Amino acid sequence: MNELIFRYENTCGVTKFDMARDSEVVSKTIDYMIGASKDDDYDSSFSSINLPFDRKNIIKIRKLARKYTKASYIIVIGIGGSNLGTLSVQEALLGKLYNQTSEDKVKILYLETVDPDYLTDIKTIIEREVKNKKKVVINCISKSGTTTETIANFSVLIDYLKENLKNYKDSIVITTDKNSKLWELGEREGYELLEIPAKVGGSVGLFPLAVIGIDIDQLLDGARKMIETCLSKDIFTNPAALSALIIYNNYKKQKTIHNTFLFANDLESIGRWYRQLTAESLGKEKDLQGKSISNGITPITSIGTTDLHSMVQLYLGGLNDKLTTFVIVNEFKNHVEIKENEVDVLPKLYNKEMAFIMNAIIQGVEKTYLNRQLPYMEIILPKKIEYCIGQLLQMKMMEIMFLGHLMNVNPFDQPNVEEYKTETKKYL
Repeated sequence: MNELIFRYENTCGVTKFDMARDSEVVSKTIDYMIGASKDDDYDSSFSSINLPFDRKNIIKIRKLARKYTKASYIIVIGIGGSNLGTLSVQEALLGKLYNQTSEDKVKILYLETVDPDYLTDIKTIIEREVKNKKKVVINCISKSGTTTETIANFSVLIDYLKENLKNYKDSIVITTDKNSKLWELGEREGYELLEIPAKVGGSVGLFPLAVIGIDIDQLLDGARKMIETCLSKDIFTNPAALSALIIYNNYKKQKTIHNTFLFANDLESIGRWYRQLTAESLGKEKDLQGKSISNGITPITSIGTTDLHSMVQLYLGGLNDKLTTFVIVNEFKNHVEIKENEVDVLPKLYNKEMAFIMNAIIQGVEKTYLNRQLPYMEIILPKKIEYCIGQLLQMKMMEIMFLGHLMNVNPFDQPNVEEYKTETKKYL
């Protein structure tokens, strides 16, 4: 069985009575989700739960991806949700060092900042590949089609390709809202186009994932299974609802920081993706009635065991203002055993596997949290495979939808982000 496991009882700082008290709000949110699931036109913000079932879109993505499977690099140009989802899945499944270990496979790079030095490094790699007659594909992703950072980077790379490749248009794929300015540019220039449904975030990361060989069907199978599970109105069998209720009730107890503590190095970008999802969805100045509230949950990410030696002193000895979700991998891909040798500083490690040591440390951390009555819950991934990662991401997306309604805010907009964009455009 490769089903995700969610554990919370006796450790989460919240009683079942607390959770049941808010179950009516959760039930109404599920009604919205079920209603949206019957909508083929993505007319509701909740319609994002339809994306894993959109066979037409999936077939188009898979077909387009096959066109580029012989490329040497794919460059994903985007920022925030436009690239964090892709990065999180890629690293979780293929590792942070994928480009160094992939050999003949398509490598992937992400361009998400207007840092001129980083952009120059990316451009240098593209120049080398073009010089060696290798194929490079650029996937420019912007829902609005006018994101300053994304368009700036895209402009620089387009100029280079135009100057150095006769058929440069064949190297461009644009992912954006239909009829955005970027979409209109793609139609005018003859670039490949992938549409983001107007009212939802869209499956923006599936195309580059398919290009680098990730089984997007298995990824979506996991998402579909989690959607089915999280549409249950029995909150105690619904992991997304349970997690949302635990986070919300701890928030009411002044646990305003939610720490996602991932005990697998390659899951770090999932933490970054979830940080963005939480911050943009829940950090709101006004509630659904327009009343000023200025509240939100502050998401942070920790990596085990690294941050046991950088942050845990604060977590254990500092303010008790945090709720923690431990994310644990049950079975790693590789088995590494410590042999008896001249490194005899800790002989108790001899003949033990790294995964065993990791598990011992996790047990020690959780026992310490329990002793100190610091609230936590656990998500256990059986393996780092497409199906399980699909489950985890979908659970977290639905969790945030539940939290939005529990906190009486709109989780689907980001009005205050526009403030810096407006000021930036004045300077430009």
